[in-house]
Amino acid sequence: MTARALEMFRRTWAADTPELAMEKAAKHTTADFVSFVPIDPRAVATRFGATVSYQPAQRGADNDLTEHGQLTVVDGRWHVRVPLQMSGERRRFSVAHELGHILLFTAVADYPELVKQLRSQELFTRVERLCNIGAAHILMPTAPFRAALDEQGSPDRQTVETLASHFHVSLETAARRITEVAPEWSLVIWEYSTQHRKGPAWRIAKQPQRAGAVFVPDGMSSGRLDPDIVTAAARDGDATAVSVSADIPGVATMADVRAWHVVSLRKTLVDVGDERPQYERVFVFYKQPNN
Repeated sequence: MTARALEMFRRTWAADTPELAMEKAAKHTTADFVSFVPIDPRAVATRFGATVSYQPAQRGADNDLTEHGQLTVVDGRWHVRVPLQMSGERRRFSVAHELGHILLFTAVADYPELVKQLRSQELFTRVERLCNIGAAHILMPTAPFRAALDEQGSPDRQTVETLASHFHVSLETAARRITEVAPEWSLVIWEYSTQHRKGPAWRIAKQPQRAGAVFVPDGMSSGRLDPDIVTAAARDGDATAVSVSADIPGVATMADVRAWHVVSLRKTLVDVGDERPQYERVFVFYKQPNN
């Protein structure tokens, strides 16, 4: 059952689900900005009378940042604060994410108990996911993103890099958005794991979840693919295949497969001046055979 706060948000935007409500809210919020890509989330923040600042953040014992963004009220106005150490792309996404929180709070502002509910641990995961949806739609509105994707063609390394540069977002954020505006495509992100109980291998790390998509469990190795296009991409940089057989629940065959190897500076954040070891990923786009 949907929590009362999220139900109020859904009704406010006359949507079938809170997720669709967030998409509508973000579209409405950015209506005056879609001609100015990349959209500056700080400019969007002014629609709410909000201010934005980039400030140094504290680091924990493991040297990771202790916060990724914070929304407060200062002198009766919303204020968004994000760590200065994060990459430009990550700062932009964090600001847009906090704008998602503002959209949620605004819908229930007259009901203190519902405001409290939005801040509860019980709704934390759902609320964070909703705000990520909001951030994606604020930074990459559907119409201009779809037009840019159509201009590039099918998703591959060049397409994702071009879209990420054009909308000033991370490669992963652009890749995920492709699967939303072009749902015939699925994405699986693989990382090389040396810590897994079954030994070192390229393993599934992430798969964007969307309505109607097949759930692919994390941790499965690329050895379940025939041919192993992930290992091929890691070795050669890029790899394609007309068809790949997959021993993965819900995915027996991947069609029109394209994979490429990506080296990133950090696993979660790209911090300015951070010189810790890089890590490797392989992006794999594919279609289900019936698409």
